[in-house]
Amino acid sequence: MCGIAGFLGPPDSAQEIALRLMADKIKHRGPDGSGIWINNDHSLGLAHQRLSILDLSDAGAQPMHSKCLRYTIVYNGEIYNHLDLRKKLEIDFNGLLWESNCDTETLFYCLIFYGIDKTLNLVDGMFAFAFWDNLEKKLFIARDRVGEKPLYYCKFNNFFIFSSELQSLCMHPEVKTEIDNNSFYDYLNLNYVPCPKSIYKNIFKLEPGKYLTISENSKHLEKRVYWDLKNIFKEESNLSNLTLEEHCNFVENILKDSIKKRMLNSDVPIGCFLSGGIDSSTIASLMQEISSNSINTFSIGSSESEYDEAKFAMEISKHLGTSHHELYLSPKEIIDVLDDMPDIYDEPFADISQIPTYILCQFARKSIKVALSGDGGDELFCGYNRHLYGAKLWELVSNIPYKLRSNLKSPIDMVTSEKSINLLRNFGFINNKISNLGNKLDKFSNAVGSKDNISYYKSIISKKRFSDLVVSNEIKDQFLNTIDKQMIKTTNIRNIMMFLDQKFYLPDDILVKVDRASMYCGLETRIPFLSHKLIEYTWQIPLDMKYKGINGKIPLKKILYKYVPKSLLERPKQGFGLPIDSWLKGPLKDWSFNLIFQENSMNHGLFNKKNLIKLWDEHQSGKKRNHNELWTILMFNLWYKKWHF
Repeated sequence: MCGIAGFLGPPDSAQEIALRLMADKIKHRGPDGSGIWINNDHSLGLAHQRLSILDLSDAGAQPMHSKCLRYTIVYNGEIYNHLDLRKKLEIDFNGLLWESNCDTETLFYCLIFYGIDKTLNLVDGMFAFAFWDNLEKKLFIARDRVGEKPLYYCKFNNFFIFSSELQSLCMHPEVKTEIDNNSFYDYLNLNYVPCPKSIYKNIFKLEPGKYLTISENSKHLEKRVYWDLKNIFKEESNLSNLTLEEHCNFVENILKDSIKKRMLNSDVPIGCFLSGGIDSSTIASLMQEISSNSINTFSIGSSESEYDEAKFAMEISKHLGTSHHELYLSPKEIIDVLDDMPDIYDEPFADISQIPTYILCQFARKSIKVALSGDGGDELFCGYNRHLYGAKLWELVSNIPYKLRSNLKSPIDMVTSEKSINLLRNFGFINNKISNLGNKLDKFSNAVGSKDNISYYKSIISKKRFSDLVVSNEIKDQFLNTIDKQMIKTTNIRNIMMFLDQKFYLPDDILVKVDRASMYCGLETRIPFLSHKLIEYTWQIPLDMKYKGINGKIPLKKILYKYVPKSLLERPKQGFGLPIDSWLKGPLKDWSFNLIFQENSMNHGLFNKKNLIKLWDEHQSGKKRNHNELWTILMFNLWYKKWHF
């Protein structure tokens, strides 16, 4: 894994300085080496920061040039089938001589001999790359199928500029950084800015499964799709005659192959994140099954036992026989890393689990350089609560005519505050055994107020309080506007949710969180569940074999129970939570208040201060639990303070 950057534009000798500044901003992505190349007339520049994983010699250094000097590449990622591709190249082009053992050279020769379209369909891996053809005077940039590796780009004043990270892109003097109000609104509702937009106007993320062709004068950009989840989603299952056991065998074999490739494609120490949940335990179990030695596993826990799953990870590790590494954190240790967040996430990002993810990566990097993770299991196998409880609720509510049920929304909203719920409990109207009732009533309100499948999904994943918190009247909610409504009109709500989660939430939240946290520490993460072969296969499994009632991920559980006793895994889905709700009233109260309300924190002028004060006061008094909204605002102000003061 590495970092890449570059430009294509009018000849200008000053561009070398700009490119070096861009490369310096992504040094954390590749601390093992740096490479800069600028062509003779200074109209093209490519930069690379190297994290050495495969072939640690200088033979794998980038930018890499062909012997004839027609082609040049910079590349970030791993091609897991690169040895198979080498064999294919050797057969197809007899006499091909290799100068390294690295996958960069394999990808490079595939692009040279097969062209970009065929190469992108051949490679199995995670990647973002730029490939220059000096004869055709064309630059190609591409991103992997799922979006594991990031790639930003923009065009200003006839300059085409790209980089792995936004902070690097913004070092180029031609780049203008004006906040896009619609992207800002998306961030507030989702905790991230969805592809293809960025937080800034006219700066974009290249979507997963796509590539761009840029001509020498940078006047023409052509975007093409080489892999699209929509095409897989639309296909009818050709394997509906198979039993659940047969599907489980296929999934296990594909997953084992995916893990094996991600373990073997490394010349440095490798390990696995282990939270104790279904997904990470499945990966750890299959890794240990494949390995002849004890694998390294890593988990973190909290001294506040309510939020601790590390004890379960330890039990699973003991059963599997892994070499387990465990770190327990105090609230102070967690809070102390808050100010690092805008350096790690250089675009506004507010998934609360970003903090434990970063700390876990820091901890693992002390022992290993590559870590496998269990991300993606929920999205592929119907594992989130919204796929189970949320879908079940919608199936009940959506049968009631919208005009009738929409009248219930306001009365429900009136009793969602903690004070209202406590009052109703005191008078015996509500059973004291029902936990987290306010959150449950919020979800019920979302359902009765939704017109259709899409609006219901948006209500589940979005926050509802931000429409009266922003100043601009021109902001439009554009999220999911480009989705083919007809395509998912009659589809089961669970499939719709899994499709949209794979299309947006997975690449723009989960993978951003993991990539930025790990790369900031110089750690490469690999995600076996995101093999495109596995993704394509899971859409061939009938939905009723993925879940039963409110029990999801049935195929994964059946596979895992071969290796780990059921008794070690039967517990509610939890994850590593943080008590942000109470911390905003306690140890984080002063820090949060200053960050939100100090004059220099509000000079962007994007929030309605009066309504922001109301949001804060409601939370502090216990009238409402506004911690999620406040966290999103805090992360934005922290980002703004870092990059715009």
